[in-house]
Amino acid sequence: MSEIKSAFEIAMERINKMGEATEEDKLKWKYEPVGQQLAMKFVKGEADLSEELESVDPKGLVYVRKAVQEVLGGLVVLPVKDVVPKQLDKALEGLVIIKEDKATANQIASQIRQLMEQYVTNGAAQRKQASEMLKQTFSQKLRSAASQMSKSIDTDSLDVEALPQYREQLAELNGKISEQYQMYLTDFKNQLFALE
Repeated sequence: MSEIKSAFEIAMERINKMGEATEEDKLKWKYEPVGQQLAMKFVKGEADLSEELESVDPKGLVYVRKAVQEVLGGLVVLPVKDVVPKQLDKALEGLVIIKEDKATANQIASQIRQLMEQYVTNGAAQRKQASEMLKQTFSQKLRSAASQMSKSIDTDSLDVEALPQYREQLAELNGKISEQYQMYLTDFKNQLFALE
């Protein structure tokens, strides 16, 4: 019968099998947290990103920039309540700073800002129109069902928006509208991230 090992012994065996960390791994572990902290300080207005990047050891600069990009890129999302978040401009500014090709980065950042404004204005109008059309559809269905049952129900007094089916379909429609904008946003972010 084989020997039963503790979780600690199994973990130690796995660590021993992994071998020594490479120089690249060590640099990554050292500089990624620096980049993450720098990005958050920059967004809060507590750090000058350009100055801070100049003071980073050249060996670790690629890891700091990558970590800054991940943090700032995570802040570039579609608005939730039809208001472009204040941190969007700061995040885009930071993403441009860490890129060598600033002209192209600025152009892509501008396209992202424009997309966000369109999402807030046009997206809100599209969601409102979808809601109104869905309300009409549900009201008609309720009237039809009431007439088939030969009941006199005041369908105008019913709150269609309270129906679970209405809310479910509205969420689905809103998701489809947002999905279109998200597709463009993802494409723009990928273009920005691919820049040196």
